[in-house]
Amino acid sequence: MASFQAQSAYSGTGFTTSESEYVVSHPVRRKIIRLLIFLGSAGITSAIATLVLKFVGKSRGEALNSLVILVFSLVFLYVFFTSKRVERWMRRVIKRFLKKRFPELKVYDYNQLLGLSRGYSISRIQVKRNSWLANKTFREL
Repeated sequence: MASFQAQSAYSGTGFTTSESEYVVSHPVRRKIIRLLIFLGSAGITSAIATLVLKFVGKSRGEALNSLVILVFSLVFLYVFFTSKRVERWMRRVIKRFLKKRFPELKVYDYNQLLGLSRGYSISRIQVKRNSWLANKTFREL
């Protein structure tokens, strides 16, 4: 889900999943999404400008050569970024960055860890000492 949300925010294709409410309700995650949206917008604009300028004023042969290089580059990037090895490496780098920059953000995917399906969630509550929930086992509750 987080990967989809990040890609959606970065590409600007529609950050409208129901899980987005969880992301934007947390201040640190909101900063991350804001940065991804900004970088995505700047990246797309730069890519379009570069692509247009690459083909302007070129002969037919030069344009075809540039197109072949562009296609091979895109194929390489696709293969590189869909690699499981690259994904594991990037996951470690991102986790290290988040721990350093946002130590208050807990990076756990409980849904994946516990194999929860849709409709279930995990919450953390604090029980006061005089509450009816205090000092009881799950079975008793």
